[in-house]
Amino acid sequence: MTDARDRHLAGLAERDRRLAYELSAGVLRRQRELDTALELDRADPRLHDVLRLGAYQLRWLTRVPSHAAVSTSVELARETVGEESTGYVNKTLRQLHRDAGSGMRDALTTHPDWLVRRWTTRFGPEETQRLIAWNDTRPPLVLQSIRWSLDRLTDELRASGIDTTLAPFGAGLEVRAAHPASRIPHPPSLPGFAEGGWIVQDPAHALVARFAAIP
Repeated sequence: MTDARDRHLAGLAERDRRLAYELSAGVLRRQRELDTALELDRADPRLHDVLRLGAYQLRWLTRVPSHAAVSTSVELARETVGEESTGYVNKTLRQLHRDAGSGMRDALTTHPDWLVRRWTTRFGPEETQRLIAWNDTRPPLVLQSIRWSLDRLTDELRASGIDTTLAPFGAGLEVRAAHPASRIPHPPSLPGFAEGGWIVQDPAHALVARFAAIP
């Protein structure tokens, strides 16, 4: 899926490509919650993804104006199914927006029931809820030093005005936004990318390699 997505996004401007990545990953992450709120069992299957994309923008992408999310979804429905579908999409998304996402807050979880049952048995209900909430958050950008030392990577990023902190258990360097309203820089724009000084890797993966003593 990632390869197919990347091929379709190759010609987009950086800003549009970031939005497309956010939409595709976000809809997959929140699909169960979206489907519950939208009552998709009543909708034409050809409209499912159109409605999911629109609802995700309304609920989680605050920088996208609600009228733009609705109108774009209506146009997409017109192209995908036909004129007869536009009224349903418009009504459904506007109703969802008026309800301020209450249906989504009522959804039990974004995770499958079998997994929630397993976690509840192993960890208890409170720890399971914390685990679900953590698993639903967007992961941070963590760099693992390769050709550069960790000290050099830290110094180079700091010299470029980029804030960092050590990842949990010292498993990499987490890149942070300069302030809450700003965005984390795109990895290719960071110092050391062209030189192969580091790679993007989740701390959990890095810890596996560390404890398995993989060279």
